[in-house]
Amino acid sequence: MYVEKEVKFRIDDIANMKKKLEQLGLECKGREFQRTIRFDNKGELKEKGLNLRVRSGSKNTLTLKSKISHKEIIRQREEIELEISDIEKMKLIINKLGFRDEKIMENYRTTYTSNCCEVVIDELPFGNFIEIEGEEKDIFDLIKKLGLDETKIINKTYWGLFREYKKENNLQELGEDILFTKK
Repeated sequence: MYVEKEVKFRIDDIANMKKKLEQLGLECKGREFQRTIRFDNKGELKEKGLNLRVRSGSKNTLTLKSKISHKEIIRQREEIELEISDIEKMKLIINKLGFRDEKIMENYRTTYTSNCCEVVIDELPFGNFIEIEGEEKDIFDLIKKLGLDETKIINKTYWGLFREYKKENNLQELGEDILFTKK
């Protein structure tokens, strides 16, 4: 069982954050466009603390996450992930099992790695974010080195943040999907 431990922050200056990460010796693995489709059956999975998704990008993955805890400010979830060759066939299988495409999210992700943490910078249509994943001590060490404010840690999903953004900006007509171009 792999337990994902991560924190998230909103960032304004992507170029400055990338520079800081590189100065700290983190290796950039590249930038990619990702499309994530989240599945559920009328909230059944959400009610159980589960998140089922397929994601396309540099590779296609099927992921199931289950909530373990939100210990203090670090989000912890069990993560089971596997690479899939045909995302469309996987979506059909999931649909046949009774789960529907509930939400879609598009983002650009730049990934950085070190010997202790994985850091991603996510660019979404409504803002830019950094996620730091690793062991608790390593996460907090990196937060300090990057000059991030622990009190600004975000413990919400991108969909939760998008709902807040739409409400604050009176943009409910955008729907639930997080897309760069409305279809």
